[in-house]
Amino acid sequence: MSLLTGWRGWRRFSKLPSKWQHIVVYSESGQDWHHFSGLIEQLNTVHGERVCYVTSDPGDPGLGRRHEYFLALHIPAGWFLTVFFQVNHANVFVLTMMDLHNLQLKRSLHPVHYIYLFHSMGSTHMVDNENSFDHYDTLFCACRHQVEEIRRREALKKLPQKRLFDYGHPRLEEVISLGQTGSALPLSATNNSATAGRVAPPSVLIAPTWGEDSIFNCCGETLIRVLLEAGLRVVMRPHYQSTWQSPEVIAGLRAFRGPAGFQLHR
Repeated sequence: MSLLTGWRGWRRFSKLPSKWQHIVVYSESGQDWHHFSGLIEQLNTVHGERVCYVTSDPGDPGLGRRHEYFLALHIPAGWFLTVFFQVNHANVFVLTMMDLHNLQLKRSLHPVHYIYLFHSMGSTHMVDNENSFDHYDTLFCACRHQVEEIRRREALKKLPQKRLFDYGHPRLEEVISLGQTGSALPLSATNNSATAGRVAPPSVLIAPTWGEDSIFNCCGETLIRVLLEAGLRVVMRPHYQSTWQSPEVIAGLRAFRGPAGFQLHR
């Protein structure tokens, strides 16, 4: 089924007129939509630019967006996604995927300008592989230290200079703005009839990174149980990589039946 879906998505993309292949955005996961949505909105509504949005996640919110200058396609990970990367004719290709050209997804055989949009504020060499960003043409950096680290690597390795922009972190800026204006919506569990009229307990959000040393892999259930027994409300938000790399861990936490007050967000 995945192969058939990939073929359909690739076939549809390959038949698009050139005006829809000028700016292409690729999303590995629906969680990337947080980082792309503002940029796409600006391109569509302020600049009148068409954007073709290709995602490998069938649950990506971007697939539901409707705009005359926006087109969304689904190409799951696999053979046709590899083909899509290698032979596309985009003028500009935007993504949050690290290690372009280092692994199975390569730069196109055609001249394409690749833009990496940082979704992390971490170091470019202490968190990621040191060559993770070598094959991009432009980087939208979230922090000043990322600009400085990339420039230092270019000097040390005698790499051609990329175009670097102090882009910031729109998702973080949005969260800060919501907190300052009091516009953040309360979590659903605090609004049901069972809690009506009561003071909601403090909430703890657990949203760690992924990998064997992450909180969920090491001590997830134990930590959640301790917090709940202390009278706190717990919301678990696993990294999307955890659902791919450690599905059994996430499945176990989903099946966890502790005290009331535990909520899991995708």
